[in-house]
Amino acid sequence: MEALLVKSGLSPEEAGDRLGKTPQTIRNWLSGRAVPKLEPDEYVQVLEVFSCTPLEFATAFQTTRRNPRVRKKPGRKKMEGKP
Repeated sequence: MEALLVKSGLSPEEAGDRLGKTPQTIRNWLSGRAVPKLEPDEYVQVLEVFSCTPLEFATAFQTTRRNPRVRKKPGRKKMEGKP
C-alpha cells in the first residue's frame, strides 16, 4: 500500500482529503491494521487518486504486512457477581 502512496506522490493527509477519509484511516491502511471498506464509487475514486489498476490495488493489500506491535485490545472481563 505504501508503494501506491509513494507512486501517487501524496501524503496520508492529502490522500485522505481527496478520498474523504481521515489521515488516520489512510495510515491504518498503510500499516495493514485496517482494510478499506469502500462503496463502488469510492473504489473508483481510490484507483484514480492512487493512479493504479484494480490489480495493483488488490496486490498492495496482499503485500502489506500487519504491524506485529499493533494488537487488538482485549475485551473487558466481567467481574464476578456483576452482569
